[in-house]
Amino acid sequence: MNERMCPSCHQKMAEGYKIKVNTYGALKLEPGRTKPGEIAAGVCPVCGQIALYLQK
Repeated sequence: MNERMCPSCHQKMAEGYKIKVNTYGALKLEPGRTKPGEIAAGVCPVCGQIALYLQK
């Protein structure tokens, strides 16, 4: 498995987050599984950088 690395501080990113949108259009990251083809997110625990990617 290929681990995602933060482009800013080069630390391992915490993966497995999904994106939720509330009725006001605000985005929220929640831990959870995503299906293939859905957008997932990784968060750097050191600097807070967020990376979006398509789940394969």
